[in-house]
Parts: sequence; C-alpha cells; structure tokens
Amino acid sequence: MPVTRFGSVIFDLDGTLLDSLPDIIRVGNGLLLKNGYARRSREEFRAAVGMGLEELYRRILGPDAPAKLVGQMASDARDAHERVEESTAAPYAGIPEMLKGLSGFGVRMGVLSNKPHGAVTGSLERFFPETRFVAVRGALPDKPVKPGGETAIAMLLEMHAKPGETAMVGDGEPDMQVALAAGMIPVGCTWGFTSARRLRELGAVYLADDPGELGRIIRSGK
Repeated sequence: MPVTRFGSVIFDLDGTLLDSLPDIIRVGNGLLLKNGYARRSREEFRAAVGMGLEELYRRILGPDAPAKLVGQMASDARDAHERVEESTAAPYAGIPEMLKGLSGFGVRMGVLSNKPHGAVTGSLERFFPETRFVAVRGALPDKPVKPGGETAIAMLLEMHAKPGETAMVGDGEPDMQVALAAGMIPVGCTWGFTSARRLRELGAVYLADDPGELGRIIRSGK
C-alpha cells in the first residue's frame, strides 16, 4: 500500500467538493420572494453560509426577523435541498480526479457537512457515484455537526483513523474549528467561500489553491 502523509481525510462538501452556491442562492431567493422579502446578492449569500440553514437564514433575514420565520424558511430550504434531482450544483473542476487519485493511494475518505444529511448523501450519490466515502455525516434538523468535534470524533472511530494523521479539508470557519476540536490537521481550500488569509487566521496548517495541489498535500504533506 502506498505511504501518504495523511492516511485519512474528511472533506467538507459545499465550497470544497461541490460548487453549490448557485443552489443556495436559487432556493434562498425563492423563499425570500415567497415571504415578501427582496432578493439578496451572491455575496450576501456567500457571507452567510457555513453554519447550517438556521444560521444562514438568520444572517440573511437580519437580527429583527421573527425566530418562527427563520425556522420555517430553514425547514423549507432543507426540503428543497434534499430534492437533489433539481440541483444546479456541480463538482469543482479537478475534484473527481483528485478523489480518484487519493482512493488509488488507499486514503480513507469521509464527508462532514452542515448541509441536511439527506442532501449530503443524495449529492454524493449523484455527483460522486464512483467514490467510496467510508463515513458521511450531515446535519439533522436543528443539529449542525460543525464546529463541535463530537461528530467528527465518531467519524474517526468509524474510519479507524487517528486524528493526527487525518486532514480536515474545508473552505470555511467551521471546518477549521472542527479540525482543531477533534485533533485533526486543518487544511484550507481557497476556491470556496473564505479567503486564504482568513483560513490561515483560523488555523489552517496547509492551504491548497486547486484540487491538484490538495491531492499533493494529502499524499506528501507539501
């Protein structure tokens, strides 16, 4: 079996493996219009993602929005995102090849996302049907899995992985936080929703500017 720097890797989904911002905007603006609110811009949605749907709509609607409305919109969005057949998302260029390469090197892979669990599993089946992910976790209603480390630690046990030999790869604050909480090595990808500078500030030990570079980091640590 080839030797790699990281024997295991856990990926974030949105903004890391999958360019799903168009979906988030499509669903979000549809719900805003339905509830009498104006559309929000791409940058407003980009700044709001990462901490689960409740927090996304809390940020989008603002601090004075009724909690009941935030919860209802998050629930409606959850239902919409689980209809994966309607998705306009797509893997980032180079991601399928990177996953295939890591699989060939025997790297154990998992996915940890604050996206609804049904949407996570459906997205992996649709967009990455040839990739085996040993452990997959998404959010259940009102229960984001990041930034706390509990779910990540359970995944490590399922993957038979050691935290210090596992990369947590993501594009946002909760990804870096969950890596540190679970004792994993934080790896930031700069093509997602957060700048390289901010990822460094959040504790990223490595930064990758494209999937090819990410594959090299996982394999060699360089």
